Amino acid sequence: MDLEREWARRFQQKDVDWIVNLFAEDGQQFAPGIDPVVGKEALRTAWETLANTDGLELTWEPTAAHVAASGEMAYDYGTATLKTPDGRIRPAKYVAVWTRRDGTWRVTMDMFNANGPSVK
Repeated sequence: MDLEREWARRFQQKDVDWIVNLFAEDGQQFAPGIDPVVGKEALRTAWETLANTDGLELTWEPTAAHVAASGEMAYDYGTATLKTPDGRIRPAKYVAVWTRRDGTWRVTMDMFNANGPSVK
């Protein structure tokens, strides 16, 4: 959960390099309305777009995390809020799947979606 909170903090700082490094080489992101984003270069483009969209605000907070007994895989989930450039608020939820690779936790899957329509 500490890594997830750090990820959210680094997003506020627009630290895309740190975020991309958090992902595994074959990491994926499933966002609503678009094809899956696969691999670090595609992830870089996606995160740069999010971080540099004027008027867009994205925050998230983990609710819980679970680690497999083997210690090699984990997932966390939580809530998110997206404020779009036109001022609409979209409550959302996410789940991230992590794997331990060479002793380091890496995101292998990041998936999120809205709870319902935007509110103003």
